[in-house]
Amino acid sequence: MEIAVDKIKGYLLALKEAGNFSYEDMANLSGIPLSTVRNICSGKTPDARFATLSKLIIALGGDLNELVGYDKK
Repeated sequence: MEIAVDKIKGYLLALKEAGNFSYEDMANLSGIPLSTVRNICSGKTPDARFATLSKLIIALGGDLNELVGYDKK
């Protein structure tokens, strides 16, 4: 199943808002450079790698299974 990058970024931004994380928090928690985090969140990096996006999502407490709609019953 292919997940649209826009959906992944939307999920990431929702996690950012829900946790009241700053870009600096996101960079520190994920180990991804601050400039990369800012570029991804602002849309300047429309082709961000899935590995980078997934690191950010997991660092913010997100769940990739939830993102794709997988029910872990």
